[in-house]
Amino acid sequence: MIGGISLIVALTALSVLPVNLAGLALLLFGIALMVAEAFSPGFGIAGLGGIAAFAVGALFLFDPAQSDIPIAVSWQVVAGMTVLSAAFFVGVLDLAVRARRRPVRTGAEQMIGSTGEVVSWTETAGRVHVNGEMWEARSKQSFSKGQKVRVVTRTGLTLDVEVDT
Repeated sequence: MIGGISLIVALTALSVLPVNLAGLALLLFGIALMVAEAFSPGFGIAGLGGIAAFAVGALFLFDPAQSDIPIAVSWQVVAGMTVLSAAFFVGVLDLAVRARRRPVRTGAEQMIGSTGEVVSWTETAGRVHVNGEMWEARSKQSFSKGQKVRVVTRTGLTLDVEVDT
């Protein structure tokens, strides 16, 4: 990340890249880094690099010396867009962290601890109604129809249950 930003700035300083192309390259690189941060597990380093590349690229975008008309990007606009990009990045990062901390809502892990009702039971196996679905179940205990049970584990399509207290 730092190497990419440094390479573009160095090519501009050595007059290999025109200032406006370097600015565009830095803007695109900054956006790419922010998008990459959203899709990769990290600590925000790529996003911060993206914000820095975006800010420097915005300053490099127009070179008043190369134009007959004095065109320049206002530093207030660059600062505002950089703050807006940073706020968006921090918001997306916050949403990702909150989503990671939420309890499991799907899959086998979601069934653990759920309560249900015995529909039919013979000795150590039977059928139970859990989360609106009928499941095959087994237990070391014997249950009667209508008794409340709690899911302990799930193996394939069979639940291991115990008495719900």
